[in-house]
Amino acid sequence: MSSMTRGGSWHSPTSYPKSLSVAVLGTAALLKNDVGNQILRNPSAFLTVSNHLTQSRNHNFRVINTPNFFDEHCQSPDQQIIDFMAISHPGPDLFILVVDPAEATEEKAVAQITKLTYIFGDSLLPYLVVLLQDVDSYHSLHHLMDHFNLTVALNKENLAGDCRRWCCNGTSFHYQYINYSEEVVKRRKESLENNRYLYSTGGLPATPQLPSPRKDSQNRTLSMRNPYDPDETIRGTKITEYTMVLLGRCGAGKSASGNTILKAGQCKTTTLFRSEPSSVPVTKQCEAKFTQLGVPVRVVDTPDLFSNQLPNVEQQIAQCRGFCRSKLCTILLVFQFGFFSDDEAELLKRFENTLGTKIRDRTIILLTHAEDLDGQLGNYFASYPRLLEMVQQCQNRFHLFNNNSPDRKQVKNLLKMIPNYAAIFQNSTQKNDCPLG
Repeated sequence: MSSMTRGGSWHSPTSYPKSLSVAVLGTAALLKNDVGNQILRNPSAFLTVSNHLTQSRNHNFRVINTPNFFDEHCQSPDQQIIDFMAISHPGPDLFILVVDPAEATEEKAVAQITKLTYIFGDSLLPYLVVLLQDVDSYHSLHHLMDHFNLTVALNKENLAGDCRRWCCNGTSFHYQYINYSEEVVKRRKESLENNRYLYSTGGLPATPQLPSPRKDSQNRTLSMRNPYDPDETIRGTKITEYTMVLLGRCGAGKSASGNTILKAGQCKTTTLFRSEPSSVPVTKQCEAKFTQLGVPVRVVDTPDLFSNQLPNVEQQIAQCRGFCRSKLCTILLVFQFGFFSDDEAELLKRFENTLGTKIRDRTIILLTHAEDLDGQLGNYFASYPRLLEMVQQCQNRFHLFNNNSPDRKQVKNLLKMIPNYAAIFQNSTQKNDCPLG
């Protein structure tokens, strides 16, 4: 039986002639990833914890995973909102606000809903679902349904089917451009489409069949440039993001080193990684923050993946594997200067086995506490031959950090050790560069 929609057209509630566009919002990146994976019924559609817009799709849905629009320290919030409006133009079919159980209070939920209506207007509310993760949260917040005239739901197994049901009015949300110019959004949409922007792991386009190699007059194969070779695509291409992942054992100085990189490239104050001397792990999960180093650089601090005190270790390994998968990524394997045990001598091999990828081709050995160096570095390596062997396995890439020093040149010198450094960082045309001294 057919029914009349608000738009005035007839629509069968059991027939869905198009793919639906769903925007996933919230503060908890892992929960947003899980929700996107549930909708797409693909556990690997969203793996990377990112503060950038990502999207993935299947035959029935396109899911847009958003940054944390509720973060007061969010970098360039207006630009991120414009980007979101651009890739979802003229508007998504459904908004899902994913509420972290740790934040399932009326005060926080109301603040988030209010901010969304401030950004997109009150007309958003009929298209908004507040998705709760447990029964206690639902009992605490289900009354918001009547207060705001929106849907409050408990996350169940058939989330894809629920999304279809929530969209059954047959209309899509259209932006009203209350705070942002439609012309600006459309220009941004065209720019992003031209740059083939925003593909997640599950959304990469299939690689087209390459033509057969050409032969010369003597039937010798002529070399061909593969346009899908990541190393080739660096040259002459604007890099939209580069990733640096810090790996190592507890106490090596990963978080402090990440903060040194963030402070070197950031023109304005930003939140830093928690860093303090401790005999127990301080970092309990993968965490990403962004800075400008000629291009946007995502700095990823990781927990000690081999600590027996780490909860959800498989989840943390999966996240770390996602960060390390990109070709536009450098691994910083961090050790504290003056301390190198037999256990640490096996770290490179252990990380490669755990992450399932040969990271040594993109790894720089980073020694912290450079201020403790007294004498020749060669004498130090002579005392630790297995460390020297590891450096050689990484094509002699190593660097020293003094994380108590404000000297930004030590970060610039670190960047110079990255393969294709000039193509990635020196040829940037970013307007908001914060050049290193």
